[in-house]
Amino acid sequence: MSEPRLHSYQFGPFQLDVSDRVLLRNGQSVALTPKAFDLLLALIENRGHLLSKEALMMQLWPQTYIEDNNLAVHISILRKILSENGNGTEYIKTIPKRGYSFVASVREAVPPDIAVSNLRSIAVLPFNVMSADYSDDFLGVGMSDAIITRLTQLTQIAVRATSAVLKYAAGEVDPVAAGNALGVDAVLSGRVTRSGDQIRVTVQLVAVTGNSLLWADKLDHSFTDVFTYEDYL
Repeated sequence: MSEPRLHSYQFGPFQLDVSDRVLLRNGQSVALTPKAFDLLLALIENRGHLLSKEALMMQLWPQTYIEDNNLAVHISILRKILSENGNGTEYIKTIPKRGYSFVASVREAVPPDIAVSNLRSIAVLPFNVMSADYSDDFLGVGMSDAIITRLTQLTQIAVRATSAVLKYAAGEVDPVAAGNALGVDAVLSGRVTRSGDQIRVTVQLVAVTGNSLLWADKLDHSFTDVFTYEDYL
């Protein structure tokens, strides 16, 4: 049986969604022509390796004579788009007279239904609360505890108890390191940001083996409705 096609690739502030054929920057769609998308996908799928100009042109324009300049134009378009975030990261490297290579770090995300169906154990870390109000500190543990309680109803997945993850309540935590210590397949972590009566919760489900992103989401709600989040997560 063939491996399921990846749902998306994440690099820097970008996400390349394979199924929907769209490039996102910080969650916002970026205009990209079909050929530019195919070129970026080819480079990412072969990241870290040289792709010759000839191989790229044969893949993008099969059975069609095309000049090198057309490929160079599309590379230039991609570089301009990827550099607009202004952090100085190099994504596409030119190997003179030979071809190109995608050199940035990439994380792979598989479709949630495929990814979750393969999980046998999970840990939900206390959410990291970004707020100047110390009275909000209970939110991180409270939200993770609510999710843990809900997940324990799924008999096919072993869920680490709240008492096992409380030690991760202070500060930033490496989910993979925590997952290895807790002996689980995946770790769900989150961040809560409060501004007045509004809060934003961002969550990520990370596979411990391979450090791959299985699922991520962002939710906005009023503070008074904070515990309705457990119905979404």
